[in-house]
Amino acid sequence: MKEKCKIYLLQGNLFYSHIFKQNLINLGYRDVSSFNTIAECINHLDDMPDIIFYDYDVDFLDGEDVLKMIKKFYPEIYVLFSCAAEESGVVPKFLQHGAFDYFIKGQDEMRTVEELLINIIDVKKQLRRTNFRLFSKVKYMVCSRGK
Repeated sequence: MKEKCKIYLLQGNLFYSHIFKQNLINLGYRDVSSFNTIAECINHLDDMPDIIFYDYDVDFLDGEDVLKMIKKFYPEIYVLFSCAAEESGVVPKFLQHGAFDYFIKGQDEMRTVEELLINIIDVKKQLRRTNFRLFSKVKYMVCSRGK
């Protein structure tokens, strides 16, 4: 599933973004795109990324507004945000507004990111199995009534 996972990076620091992207590629993710502005990212949301990494430190808009905007139009996108340790007070607000999870920059972040990505893949697999079972059950009920 790694190869099929579309990831967007919404980062203000180009150097950090390039390193982060390369680390994701090294983990086996192939479809990784970087954006430096919220407008760029929003304009590409129709391509339906699976995951967006959002850097809280970026001075685009208020971080909560960005998250709300993404989740309003595309609730199925998993948003992971990063912040510095001193900004960890924003974590509860982001989680309330639909972020999947977060990580603290610099604190063994790539190990944490890898674990978060594995969690998302597991959740997506579970949802796919659950939806398949629900669809099969509904399809059976509809077909049974039609006889």
